[in-house]
Amino acid sequence: MRTFATGGSFYAVLVLDRSRHDQLVRRAAWTSGSIILAGGLVLLSVSAAWRASVRLVAARGRARVLEVETEHWRDLSQAAAGLAHETRNPLGLIRGWTQRLASRHTEQAEQERYVQAVIEECDRVTARINQFLAFARPCEPQTTDVDLAELVDELRAILQPDLEAKGLQCQFDCQIPLGWKIRADRELLRQVLFNLVQNAIEFAPEGDVVTIRGLPEHAGRFRIEVADRGPGVEPSVQDSLFIPYFTTRSEGTGLGLAIVRRIASAHGWTTGYSPRSAGGAVFWLDEIHGSQPTDHSDRR
Repeated sequence: MRTFATGGSFYAVLVLDRSRHDQLVRRAAWTSGSIILAGGLVLLSVSAAWRASVRLVAARGRARVLEVETEHWRDLSQAAAGLAHETRNPLGLIRGWTQRLASRHTEQAEQERYVQAVIEECDRVTARINQFLAFARPCEPQTTDVDLAELVDELRAILQPDLEAKGLQCQFDCQIPLGWKIRADRELLRQVLFNLVQNAIEFAPEGDVVTIRGLPEHAGRFRIEVADRGPGVEPSVQDSLFIPYFTTRSEGTGLGLAIVRRIASAHGWTTGYSPRSAGGAVFWLDEIHGSQPTDHSDRR
């Protein structure tokens, strides 16, 4: 029996099973769709995270501003109360001496003594009010590049009479790299250093040394220290040092360190106190935002 006869027409049908192929196509389509969906979700998540981070940074900035303002108003309220206390006694004395001057039975020499006392008390009250105004006025730094060595030279010249009166020396130890300058309001930074150095002169032993240091820290940031070999500060009062009208000196006004903290906060810096090894005090100022290098020819 012959399978195919000679001549005639033949038909062939090829049957293919494409179920596996369709399954693979559907799986590939599902995988592609999942990848696209996942990519979209990732993009949405990144976008949401970026917006959240922006809002967080803005919120932190506002919180910092509010914190500084709250701290300032709290200090201002305390300073106002301190000013009232500081002026009440001198005004009472002025009133009493003026009443005595009005008496017809007061001798000429005694009148002159009362007049001089009234003038001194008026000057004292005026000084207190001026210091309060310096603390209370808005502090808006106009930052520039500040050469710390140049600023210290100016302070030495200004405070030379006070240094000579106690036989003190003022040393400057600058470890800041060559070509770097501090971004700060020059006049406000000078006020800070003036207050700290004047405070160190007051407590430093006669014939000793007051040291100003410029120390590099990480990320281009710096610390400025003013150190003396005085008695230091008792641990029980260290937390109160920068509070308005708190002072450990009989002749102190109590606003010097408060003004230092006020100016530091306006720059976004921190300030504080540390006991010095082998005795003494170190008041420091930490720069939060890094300084920028400048051309070496600008350096003295």
